[in-house]
Amino acid sequence: ENLSSFLFASVALIVSPGPAPLLIAATSASYGWKRALILILGLVSSMCLIIFAVGKGVTRLVILLPEFMSVISTIAIAYMCYLAYRIGSAPPLKDSSDKDKAPTYWNGFFLNLINPKAYGAIGALFSGFTLVSNNPMRDALSKSVIIFLVICIGNLGWMLAGSALSPFMRRQKSSRIINVAFAVALLFSVLLAFFG
Repeated sequence: ENLSSFLFASVALIVSPGPAPLLIAATSASYGWKRALILILGLVSSMCLIIFAVGKGVTRLVILLPEFMSVISTIAIAYMCYLAYRIGSAPPLKDSSDKDKAPTYWNGFFLNLINPKAYGAIGALFSGFTLVSNNPMRDALSKSVIIFLVICIGNLGWMLAGSALSPFMRRQKSSRIINVAFAVALLFSVLLAFFG
């Protein structure tokens, strides 16, 4: 029962539309699935660090120093607005001259590191469920493995959703509409994550 609840909560907190999933879909639609896969590797790498950090209690630092959280939030908002701009101004797929503007591994890596939603989601999953009673180490390891798998599968799902839009990304008009829609959705998700 705890496992099914944990899985449901993991999917709801991690796979739901937010800055990282929307950026994956937008990158896949605008620049192709190979570029999105590079971005996903960065996102997954930093999520592994976050899982480890939360497991070790970094959330205590945020609770003890609320001013630290406001600085991180300001940086995160500015960075996500920058990424939204890059997606919104992406050229049609047939124009390969601007491929270097696609979000990179490091964009994905830093996005999660400065995204309070990532820490909050992992913190809620670690503190809200017990999968293995009387063995904190096995409990933390079980949660980490499940969260990691949900992250990987969810990110690939968002990449495939973005790839489905790629035929429309080869036409100037539909490309602009889709890119701007993704940029607006990304900005909206930022508003919800930080001000909702």
